[in-house]
Amino acid sequence: MAKLDFLQYKLYEIELRLKEQDEEVKEKLTKLDDSIDGIQWAIHRHDRDAGYNLTMLKAHSQKILAQQTSCASHEQMRKEIAPLTAYTTDSVKFFQRYAELNSQCTSNTTATDKCMQKNSEKSTPISRTNGPFKSCKDAPANVSGVYLIQLSEEEFPFGAFCEQNSFGGGWLVIQYRYDGSLDFFRNWTEYQNGFGNVNREHWLGLERVHQLTSRGQHELIVELKDFDGTYKFARYTNFTHVQRKIASTSNDNVDNNYIAIGGVMKGSCSFFN
Repeated sequence: MAKLDFLQYKLYEIELRLKEQDEEVKEKLTKLDDSIDGIQWAIHRHDRDAGYNLTMLKAHSQKILAQQTSCASHEQMRKEIAPLTAYTTDSVKFFQRYAELNSQCTSNTTATDKCMQKNSEKSTPISRTNGPFKSCKDAPANVSGVYLIQLSEEEFPFGAFCEQNSFGGGWLVIQYRYDGSLDFFRNWTEYQNGFGNVNREHWLGLERVHQLTSRGQHELIVELKDFDGTYKFARYTNFTHVQRKIASTSNDNVDNNYIAIGGVMKGSCSFFN
């Protein structure tokens, strides 16, 4: 009988020890899951930052390439102007040769350069140190251009194009396409962070749009113009961006989904009426 009691005691001791080991294993598994979640979050943030840096690098490279192309054109024109000295004794030949060179230079001007030249007549660069402003409504009236926008004192300012000449002014441009020079076939990270150059074709980014619209009621205007000059527009009221968490079928587990909500107030687009 004593041996049976001893065996039962040993069994109870073994069972208790197994329970303690199970609890230790569960605690370690919980810590491991937390570590995996932290690593996945760090990887997601790294991918987002890498996509943003690549977008900025691409935009900067395009700007450098445009400057180099412009410098090359100027160098070629200087070489062409040099022979003009041979015609200085004959004013008629001089002006004929100058007109030929000028027409060649004009024909090489791209559509982008023409458009940006037109915009520069009514806009001013960000180097004017105007701002930062809380919104485009606080920017100088009737002066469209790039301004620094700072939504709050806790956030960093960012450059944005403010349209001050249409629909009463005070409009922040979130997307601008006019000549197809910028590729809009991008991944989710780039659409999250934005891409392009605010002085040219660009997309401001879902993060920025969400930050802007989450602070109060906003409106949205969509302007369309084809190559024949036909112009249409649609004006939305109560434009907002809602951030939601959705389950993903990929290995990312959870992703962000931004949904734009609004109603048409007025417009000239037939499919909006």
